[in-house]
Amino acid sequence: MKTKFLLVLVSIFCTTSMSSIFSGCGTLFRGTTQSIQVNATPYGAIVGVDRRQYTTPVTIKLKRRRSYLLTISKEGYETEKRVINRKISGKIVVLDIIFSGLLGLIVDGVTGAWYNLEPNNINVYLRSQNTGLLDIPVNVLKAKNGVIEIKSSEPIKIALEVIDPNTE
Repeated sequence: MKTKFLLVLVSIFCTTSMSSIFSGCGTLFRGTTQSIQVNATPYGAIVGVDRRQYTTPVTIKLKRRRSYLLTISKEGYETEKRVINRKISGKIVVLDIIFSGLLGLIVDGVTGAWYNLEPNNINVYLRSQNTGLLDIPVNVLKAKNGVIEIKSSEPIKIALEVIDPNTE
């Protein structure tokens, strides 16, 4: 019984040790891809990256080893471009040096697992081709004492025209 327990314990130790020896900390704990959230106003814009297309809102899985150029477009709106840059994670490099040595550094360097993609959340407001204005959603709240409250997720200037329905 003791021998079987010891054998199982040694087997688990060797398996976990070998997996960490032949992979870096980044590959082992974070993986080689990262999820990027892309939102666009108006909804339903097309996001193009690496000859693939997605419809917003969308979460895209991208490989960490390189930077990307995203193209966000919708019919009737001006196309926007956003860059996602890879930046090396100092924490992963230090963990590689401490726990997996040169081999871990090489593995994470080749697979790109030691990189972070930035930004990991992209919000785009597309400008109308007809008016040149941005479509930013606003909420108009019920009038209180003759005052109308307008809220928006972005700082914007709003011009209102009040039309008296009795004059038309």
